[in-house]
Amino acid sequence: MKIVVVVGLLAIVTALFAALVFLYRDRGQGTRMVKALAIRVGLSVTLVAFLVQMYSLEYLHDEPPAALGRYYAYQSLFAFSMMGLVLSPNLLQLFICWELVGLCSYLLIGLYYQKQSAS
Repeated sequence: MKIVVVVGLLAIVTALFAALVFLYRDRGQGTRMVKALAIRVGLSVTLVAFLVQMYSLEYLHDEPPAALGRYYAYQSLFAFSMMGLVLSPNLLQLFICWELVGLCSYLLIGLYYQKQSAS
């Protein structure tokens, strides 16, 4: 269980670090690549993803390890995709991240495919 917490926190910290490095990188003309709104949205995405992972620790405490690992992998990929969606510099990357967000949503919704009450 503690390894899941460490991996989840590491994923969030890595996403935040990558976002900050990307945000403060300048183009050749010295103009900022990302506006202040994208910075705020990127930080809020990181904060919400971190809070969801912390809440999930208690909510999913009785799940088997395989399902828990699958959940955290899907949720981390979802957070990564949302960060990519917010920080995408072109339409191709925006489209790829949009599709990844949809895929992760589908996978997270279908996480309880074996439970009769969830089907």
